[in-house]
Amino acid sequence: MENDKSTPGGQAFWLQDWYVDPASGRISREGAEVKLEPKVMTVLELLASQPGEVFSREALEAKAWEGLVVSYDALSTTIIKLRKALGDDSRNPRFIETVSKKGYRLVAPVSYEGKPQVTTAAANSSQGSAPRPRRNILIYSGIAVAILALLSFILLKENGAPTRTPASDTVSLVVLPFANSNEDESQDYFSDGITDDLINDLSLYSGLRVIARRSAYVYKQRQSDIQTIARELSVNYVLDGSVRRDHDRLRVNVQLVNARTGVNIWAERFDRRTHDIFDVQDDIRKNILEALSVTLTQEERKRTQRRYTQSYAAYDLFLKGQASLITRASASDSQQAQQLMEQAIALDPNFARAHAALALIHADAFRFDWTDKPEETRELALKIGQRAVELDDQLPQAHWILGYIYLFLFEDHDNAIKYAQRATELAPNDADGFTTLAVTHAFGDDPAKAKQIVQQLMQQHPSYSALVPSVLGLATFRLNQYEESLEAYDKSLLINPSRIQGNIYKAVVLYRMGKIDDAEWQVDLLYSMHPNFDVAIWAKRQPFRDKSIIQGMLDDFEKLRSD
Repeated sequence: MENDKSTPGGQAFWLQDWYVDPASGRISREGAEVKLEPKVMTVLELLASQPGEVFSREALEAKAWEGLVVSYDALSTTIIKLRKALGDDSRNPRFIETVSKKGYRLVAPVSYEGKPQVTTAAANSSQGSAPRPRRNILIYSGIAVAILALLSFILLKENGAPTRTPASDTVSLVVLPFANSNEDESQDYFSDGITDDLINDLSLYSGLRVIARRSAYVYKQRQSDIQTIARELSVNYVLDGSVRRDHDRLRVNVQLVNARTGVNIWAERFDRRTHDIFDVQDDIRKNILEALSVTLTQEERKRTQRRYTQSYAAYDLFLKGQASLITRASASDSQQAQQLMEQAIALDPNFARAHAALALIHADAFRFDWTDKPEETRELALKIGQRAVELDDQLPQAHWILGYIYLFLFEDHDNAIKYAQRATELAPNDADGFTTLAVTHAFGDDPAKAKQIVQQLMQQHPSYSALVPSVLGLATFRLNQYEESLEAYDKSLLINPSRIQGNIYKAVVLYRMGKIDDAEWQVDLLYSMHPNFDVAIWAKRQPFRDKSIIQGMLDDFEKLRSD
């Protein structure tokens, strides 16, 4: 929606027989009152601003989470919460209707002047399904809401620009997502893959600070000028470009801009055969390093000369698989990525990156119960991960993935730290390596080290995934710094509200802070989103070196469920 009227203004209104008060964050009806989370209220206000009109998922995400990259589940979970509060049914909607492949719209009458007239049948139907607050408590205490409101303000201030600490004198660069110049959107995987490989390759150099993929991809759907991007990310150079692939021909346009002056310091157009993509990537990387006068160590010079594969067909399959793997959102994505990686390896058995990606696919299949042969899958993940490192011991992705496997599949903290640490040495700018290292320390013996790593990571890469603040929450939880832990989990759940890990830890943190009502509500929310969740199974897979920690959490969680 482009209309300015669709921006929430805080004005109270009637939604059928519900009175909605955005200022207090409450909806009420005939003495029953329900507290809504800030994002849930924001989405309701947006829908109510133009009742009957369809809001696309993209429009709602852009306005409700302005400036943030959120998971696909963020909006879906918010709609689920809103329907639950209103007593609505997605199959027979009286308030919010899902319009297939388009978005959502409000179908109930809205009035800003007085209670709208509704039919008796509609009123009875609505009242019959009114939600019952647990033991008559308000959902979310005022303190928790204040924290969330403050968090939202901090994250969204300056038109969504993250708060940044000024960068050092190190040369800093963001590689913006290359545009797909083909009219066929199915080719996005190729232009995205070229972008991702440039980010990965440039992250190998200690003399260059490179912004992580997630932060760079904020600007794929968001129009911003070079100076704004540079200010928001605290970088002094911006690289962008476009890719067009037509049969056996490839055209890549690239420009490197000094963000302070707005002057192009290097630009070039490559017209080659598609099979020459590796030469093009080498030329782009070489020209960037020369233009920025980046000093390379002897080891970094050797890495610059190597290639992941010589097979264009294997590389193309890898990029397709990587596009499915990046989200890691479902079993179907995982299976599709697995097939493509296996095909790539069949074409080039020495393709270490494809082996590493396949190992990660099997690891996730084990962790998220996407396999009916868990033990076989676990052993296969380790075997393939080890093979990836054998094939290329200079590949950072292979090291952090193997560290991830050792931690979450085998609870081998020493090997997990060994390989994650090596990944950070090989790629000083790679967020995945540092995240794996931090989470290993958090589950192990050094939560203070985990906190230090992840705070630095969040500073350098402002648009992080829900996992990153979740690791900070875990580290501060281990240090008994519950206020900081709660703030971190609020950040994580703001990005991905349905994340099981964040909801469980937040409930336990609230319980230990003495906020029992809020903790009980958090448990209720978890089971409303994941009704088949088994906390005992979840607990068995938490790789704490000290098992008394998870037992203490289980005891607290069970107290909340039994109260």
